[in-house]
Amino acid sequence: MRRAILMCLIILCSLPIVSAEGGMTITSDDDWDTNGSIGGDTLVEENSTLTISGDYTVEDDATITVEEGSTLIVSGSALSEAPTRLALDTTATLIVPTGDLGPSGTMRITFHDEVVVNISISVNDGVEEVFSGTQYDWSGSLDGVNLTVQINGTAFQINSVDDVQLVPDSGTPVVRSPEEINGTGHAVVTEYTDHAWTIDVQGSLIVSGELSGVGINCAGSCELNGATMGGTGPIDVTGSITVTDSTLTGSLTDEDIIVWDDAGVTWTNSTGTGGNIDNWVNVLTKREVIVPNSGVVVTPISLGYNSNSPGQLVDCADGLTAPTCGDNVVVMTTNEHNRMVRWQDGAGELHEEDASATFTLETIWGTWTKTVDPLPMTPSFTVVMDLPHVTLDSIVESADEGTVNRRLGMMVTLSNDGAADANVMIECFTGGEDANIGMTQSIPVQSGETVEVPINWDTYTEGEKTLDCNLIIPSEFEDDTVGSTTSVSSGIVTWEEEEDSGANLVIPIAIAIGIGIVLFAASRLGMFSSSESESKDYDEEVEIESAGDEDTTE
Repeated sequence: MRRAILMCLIILCSLPIVSAEGGMTITSDDDWDTNGSIGGDTLVEENSTLTISGDYTVEDDATITVEEGSTLIVSGSALSEAPTRLALDTTATLIVPTGDLGPSGTMRITFHDEVVVNISISVNDGVEEVFSGTQYDWSGSLDGVNLTVQINGTAFQINSVDDVQLVPDSGTPVVRSPEEINGTGHAVVTEYTDHAWTIDVQGSLIVSGELSGVGINCAGSCELNGATMGGTGPIDVTGSITVTDSTLTGSLTDEDIIVWDDAGVTWTNSTGTGGNIDNWVNVLTKREVIVPNSGVVVTPISLGYNSNSPGQLVDCADGLTAPTCGDNVVVMTTNEHNRMVRWQDGAGELHEEDASATFTLETIWGTWTKTVDPLPMTPSFTVVMDLPHVTLDSIVESADEGTVNRRLGMMVTLSNDGAADANVMIECFTGGEDANIGMTQSIPVQSGETVEVPINWDTYTEGEKTLDCNLIIPSEFEDDTVGSTTSVSSGIVTWEEEEDSGANLVIPIAIAIGIGIVLFAASRLGMFSSSESESKDYDEEVEIESAGDEDTTE
């Protein structure tokens, strides 16, 4: 019976003077300075200021919209009706204000869920008690300023506290809410997976009081100065926010504040939820790069929070279709962690990614590469690669007459006023048909260079003709980005068949035959003369030998 009376007294003492606010349009300066509740949709119009200096609870789904040019000031409190609880780390210290309630009494800690795995609890450095269950009671002096409760849990169960009740043996009982409990190793959270109510700031928000359970969209200017923010994280900032001498606890995500793209954030002498919860993070809404054409391969390195390197990326990735494919836009990442470029962790230490990317374009003219380091911390940027720009300047013939099926020398002049070297190829036509120029290899043209290249042209038909040539532009380009698409023509060349020279050979052939007959006759005469001389000599020898034989016989 005594316990029931005490609890009723607690409830009655905590009831505010009811004043319903909200659900209206603020057209001039107004101050909500009593205690009560806020509900409905409130609009603060341009050139108006709404001040909340009283203490209010806020109904679920209530909204306050602050138009551009208007201001919302919270110097009192606007707290969500959503029940809150104190989520505990494995080791937590709870500093519970007592306010000299009396020389003796009872402290009851009510856990949100039953503690199944034993934990240990000690009060004011006293004896550790092993505990399991839903309510822990301790009896002792409530005469001090605070009670310090040390709770050591395990990694097998996440524990949380609904509230702490202080019941003096004589005096008025009080209930300490999660927001009133200080210490370390714990955070205020709500029962909601999302915020209970909303403030949309297009103009200005100034908070020096207390807010809880509210989702804040800060598209304008937000200032937290000496503020207490419970369960407000993450605060979405697309404008700017300054946090000075303030406390933010119980974020619903891994950060108290999310700063999007180039929005501004200043954090000074303030405390966030802590632990694995960052004070603030700077996240890009997207992360893409505009490349010269869809053939560029992008290789990013060390993107975002986890220094991720996603490998080679292209415009037309597998599964992508128009208009995504072929728009010369390469999406480097869709993962939020990879889009996180700066952050201040729960310990207040500032971090920044160290990302870079290599851009490679491989074509029939060569391979061109560019490295961007550091990578811009912007949602989208355009990469400018060093590319060639080649012009086919002229084609000059060595003569204005040519013989069919015989090559005619031509001089081709090329120049490159681009920023990169190229190995170009040309193609030539005569009368719209392919022309034989005797060249299949590429022509190297360095950046800033003009070259002259000899080629040979032949044709198998007669007539007046020009040689029309153009550059073979790499298929990755559909315009004149890397080379002129204009054809260049030579002067007119008259091609004729070679003259038939058969009749002109009669005399030379006759002369040759005559010379041959003379030479043959001369050789024959020499043969006969030589034979007669040899015969005479032979006869004389025979005579001499015969005479000698006769002498011997005698």
